[in-house]
Amino acid sequence: MLQLLKDSPEACFDVVVLSMGANDATDLCAPLRWVQWQNSLAELIVDRFKPHLLVHSAVPPMHACKALPQPLRWFMGRWAQKMNTTLAGQLSDQYRRTLHWHPESTASVGMAADGIHPSAEGYSAWTEGLCLSILAAQARLTT
Repeated sequence: MLQLLKDSPEACFDVVVLSMGANDATDLCAPLRWVQWQNSLAELIVDRFKPHLLVHSAVPPMHACKALPQPLRWFMGRWAQKMNTTLAGQLSDQYRRTLHWHPESTASVGMAADGIHPSAEGYSAWTEGLCLSILAAQARLTT
């Protein structure tokens, strides 16, 4: 990801959404290490693309992945939650960076038949929530 960003031409964007983490969760990336990784990506994004707002999308609701057997599903849900709360703590004092949490509806109705990936309804709930999150953050930045 870092190399892809470095190879991309510099530009200016109003909003950049950084959405990654499910594979990091399944690889058991330590939450603090994952936050450091997010910070490295954020620094490069801010430097090259100068967004007015950088939105980190939370690790998806791993506890909803029905393809994972219990207690692995429970464990992965807890691991993802720890990654998210660690990132949220790091972003609490950031002015132009925010965290978008997945709506709870993505866990209850938003899984595809494979039990791992979001369904169309899941993606719809995520993007609708993401749009509202962006609008709220932009309103906060302009007041």
